Amino acid sequence: MIRSVLLVATLVVGSLSACSKTPIESQSSTKEPTPNIVDDQEDPKTESSDIVRDPVSNTSSEPPQPEETDAECVPDCAGVCDGEAVIDNCGKCASGQSGNNPCVADCNGDWGGGATVDNCDKCTGGDTGASPCPSDCHGVWGGNASLDCAGDCNGGAFLDNCGDCVDGLTGRTPCELDCAETWGGRLQPDCAGRCGGSAYLDNCAKCVGGDTNQTPCTRDCAGVFGGEATEDNCGVCDPLPENDNLSCSYLTPTGFTRLYATTFAMGSDIDEIGREDDEEEHLVTLTHDFYMQQHETTRAQWLAAFGNNPSGYSPSGSHDTGCDDCPVDSVNWWEALIYANWLSAKEGLTPCYVLSACNDNEIGTGRECNITRLQNSTGPIDSPYECEGYRLPTEAEW
Repeated sequence: MIRSVLLVATLVVGSLSACSKTPIESQSSTKEPTPNIVDDQEDPKTESSDIVRDPVSNTSSEPPQPEETDAECVPDCAGVCDGEAVIDNCGKCASGQSGNNPCVADCNGDWGGGATVDNCDKCTGGDTGASPCPSDCHGVWGGNASLDCAGDCNGGAFLDNCGDCVDGLTGRTPCELDCAETWGGRLQPDCAGRCGGSAYLDNCAKCVGGDTNQTPCTRDCAGVFGGEATEDNCGVCDPLPENDNLSCSYLTPTGFTRLYATTFAMGSDIDEIGREDDEEEHLVTLTHDFYMQQHETTRAQWLAAFGNNPSGYSPSGSHDTGCDDCPVDSVNWWEALIYANWLSAKEGLTPCYVLSACNDNEIGTGRECNITRLQNSTGPIDSPYECEGYRLPTEAEW
């Protein structure tokens, strides 16, 4: 192994004190040091406090000296000598070089507490037990306005006893108790007072069915609910007792057909040929039975009543007065009323029509009147159904 050759001069002096303030003076020697051949490894006997001489400059160097310290230094809570850090009211090291700010008291007087003044200027949170005030639906802090169940701010809707949102702007009404004391129930007392019963008011306004043991009223032969009119032996429904002794020939006029009260569609279909604008199809109810002559008044019947025949048309279209069974024509409405009165008088009935202010024209040649009213044996009447004699049919009857 090749060994390095180092020139080392060793001077043994007293150990250097870590607290010594006196620098070590270099020692001089007139005698050249004896060179020693040493290994390149560190001499285990060499101490860090030895003075090492530089072989080139032949000068000595000293190791670094520790800084002087103040024997009266007082460290703060952060360990800084004569520092300004202190233990604050929360028991923590703060200020100085601690990196912490001193804790402060909250609005409740608690050091380091979490209570704060809210938007309503009240101390809340922390240990106060109070919650911060919220804003209402109008955006007012601490306001009383709130959304109703329908979502309207300060609205009047509310949840009823059935759990439904009602009133306010909902358009719904609160549910009610039914007769079984159930909120929103559907049971109702019937006309007999039984909750959920099936009794009802019939067409005679009587409580029937259910537990009443009453049967609904029916129509009599005149179509009147609860009426007492019955058909006699002639098959005629006559509610007037005074007519019971009249002959069947009177009660059932020859050449007439009985038509019963009913409901039917009056008018004509929109696609019917020749339909007029006033013939819109609609339902009509006839409330009374009546007898309609089986055919129109003939020329022979008119001739027997007035001794003339105003007709001038024949089935062939030519002017021909010889068809006695053809309908009489060329008479006006007033003259038709006069003919109905003639039939009534002939059979001893009160004429249905009262005509006045008539001209002097012969009947069948243009007799006209200005005033017409209805009557029966008791005096003036308003309805043609109260007539006792013959009359013209109404539009619906026709």
